[in-house]
Amino acid sequence: MKILTGHIEELVLTALLKEGPLKTSDLLEKAFRKNQYTKQGVYRVLRKLRFEEKVVIYKSVVSINNFWREQLQSLLSTSPLDTSVIGDARGLENGDRLSLKLRGLSAADQVWSHCFISVEREVPHKHPLFLYNPHNWTSLLREETDRVHAERLERSRRPMYLVVGSAGGLDKVVTQALKFRYFEYSFNSKIKFPFSIAIIADYIFQMSLLGEGNAKVDSIFKSTQDPLAGKEFLTKIDRQIVCRIVIENDRRKAILLKKRLGRDFYIPKQHRDF
Repeated sequence: MKILTGHIEELVLTALLKEGPLKTSDLLEKAFRKNQYTKQGVYRVLRKLRFEEKVVIYKSVVSINNFWREQLQSLLSTSPLDTSVIGDARGLENGDRLSLKLRGLSAADQVWSHCFISVEREVPHKHPLFLYNPHNWTSLLREETDRVHAERLERSRRPMYLVVGSAGGLDKVVTQALKFRYFEYSFNSKIKFPFSIAIIADYIFQMSLLGEGNAKVDSIFKSTQDPLAGKEFLTKIDRQIVCRIVIENDRRKAILLKKRLGRDFYIPKQHRDF
């Protein structure tokens, strides 16, 4: 869960919200291990957070300020249950669709995640999530977001089936590093969809890279097997790529896609919704 966009600030607040009170030495160790922030930088952020009354510090132990936590919970409890930048995808009737065009891989994935969660959390957990990616670029460029998605689905025990349309070295390294319960994957270069797909129940989420987007991503995955190098290359082209997101409710199309992707897996009867 991302709390803020400020790097050390986010690390500190996320750690405290997840783990409870921590010694300053523990926070320093997390900062050095994960991001190599300086000791001075961590202490500067702690002073800032204490001044803003987001944390309390006593005898070198740091805790979330319960007053600030109550304010957050109060805001969340009174806010609208769901918001969306492109309309309510949950309200799509069979045959309806929403479409949005964005510049930037990261920007498009942010909007995709925002819309996907609003639908996914309303779909019963018996429905699996089927995924197809020509290349698994989100797990490189947006590693943290992919991890959060997988952890959410894991907690709900929703099965996930991912087909990657490439058996290249970098795709294998990145995909095989994803170790979650209820998650299975396959590499199948015979499937040649030119876009990424997520299907859950009757909803289909599609992301297309327009122009030379697919060619640029494909060249990166063919040029290196090093995840760090691959992420660096993707970061360089991030803002160059124009993407289109299409969300639709189409029962017949969803069944056909799930049947095609499901061939690579054994789907238990209780999760076979096609």
